[in-house]
Amino acid sequence: MNRSPHTGEYPPEVSQLIGSSKRTQMPNSVFMSGGGHVADSCDNDAFWVTVILEDVSPTDSDQDIMQYVADQIKAANVITGSSSLSRVGPRCISIGLPLNRVSRHYLGLLEHAETLADWWLEQIRAGTVYLDREHIF
Repeated sequence: MNRSPHTGEYPPEVSQLIGSSKRTQMPNSVFMSGGGHVADSCDNDAFWVTVILEDVSPTDSDQDIMQYVADQIKAANVITGSSSLSRVGPRCISIGLPLNRVSRHYLGLLEHAETLADWWLEQIRAGTVYLDREHIF
């Protein structure tokens, strides 16, 4: 897959939604910063890629959990749809893809989701975001 290297900037779909510091209490989001949820997509205009956290424990680090998510997306072990499954139950992470940026091809969709998962993993590693464990577990 062709992915551009991380430049330290937000991907367009993220910067459009959160700017540099905007936070929201969005029930879909499992990403937090400074005590508030960070929007990862628009509720009404998103397509969702969900990873079920089958082999993840609450004792795993945020970095390990997000690495698992990225690996599952790379393996195409995901559920896709128009709703965030993070909203309806625990033990999963849904990543929203803005509809205007969603590929019409399944592999393009997964490539886009993989890019976002890798970007969120980098943010966790950098300490700028963390996972809402109460929401996930």
